[in-house]
Amino acid sequence: MASTKSLPGMEDEVVEEIRDAALALFDVREEKKALKKHEDELAATLLKIMNAHETVYFYEPERRILVEIEELEKVKVTLKKGKSSGEDEE
Repeated sequence: MASTKSLPGMEDEVVEEIRDAALALFDVREEKKALKKHEDELAATLLKIMNAHETVYFYEPERRILVEIEELEKVKVTLKKGKSSGEDEE
């Protein structure tokens, strides 16, 4: 990839801008990794609780929370948005 030449005195500004953008992206990736680890830990805890209660399905109508244990001991949690919306969050 060819780099473009900057005007005299602008080199530091361009490099700093690239560095800052790269560091921001790196920080977000690290946060995402930490959140994924936390999500996995919470899913394992939920699975353990459901197994302790010998249940594979849970539905809470007030908040429209659906929890199901799928194949290979994987937990799926669905939270419906609003009453008329067909969208789910996982």
